[in-house]
Amino acid sequence: MTSALPEIFHGYGILVHIGAMLYVIGFLIRDQLVLRLLLLTGTMFYALYYFLSGPLWEPLLWDAVLGSANLFIICLIVIERTTFRMTADQKRLYAAFSSMSPGEFRRILKACTLRKLDAPEEVTREGEYNAKLYYVLDGSAEVHKGDTSFFLAPGSFVGELSYLLKTAATATVRIPKDALIAVWNHSDLEAIERASPAIRVAMREILNVDLAAKVSNGLRD
Repeated sequence: MTSALPEIFHGYGILVHIGAMLYVIGFLIRDQLVLRLLLLTGTMFYALYYFLSGPLWEPLLWDAVLGSANLFIICLIVIERTTFRMTADQKRLYAAFSSMSPGEFRRILKACTLRKLDAPEEVTREGEYNAKLYYVLDGSAEVHKGDTSFFLAPGSFVGELSYLLKTAATATVRIPKDALIAVWNHSDLEAIERASPAIRVAMREILNVDLAAKVSNGLRD
């Protein structure tokens, strides 16, 4: 038996053992990207063994199918984890959603409309319910609350209280011409949140932080 042991690891057979070991290591790792990269590498070692040992076309075919499927998912994971293919404005918007993964943010982004205003626009009116959430990337929003007026600096949400509590707007907000804003319908965001509890938690945290910053500055829209 001891004399047979070296034969197991002799010649092309070593490729099978390396591939299997990579599979085992991969299954012990929780990170999906690292796991799948190890499985893909292990599949390549198996494919090399099948090719050099025959070639054995049947297992080579299925190795190619499995490897291709795994590579496809690897590409999706990489896209989910990076800001690749986001425009400069989308990356700036992502800065406000940094507690989300890029993949989660992309789901929020799909429901978003980025607009550069051709004219000043009143986006909320005090005492009236508003069904949209806004984020001002460029431009200072003018806020009128009772007899008080002030400006919100770029990088602020508008209408988050209405979204969180489903109440009427507490202020009238006008956004100037040439401002760049992101707009979401409440119904679209709510559908995303229902489908993903993680996004719901992150969204609440982001909006509550924005509200807390406004309250600390004596502002609230």
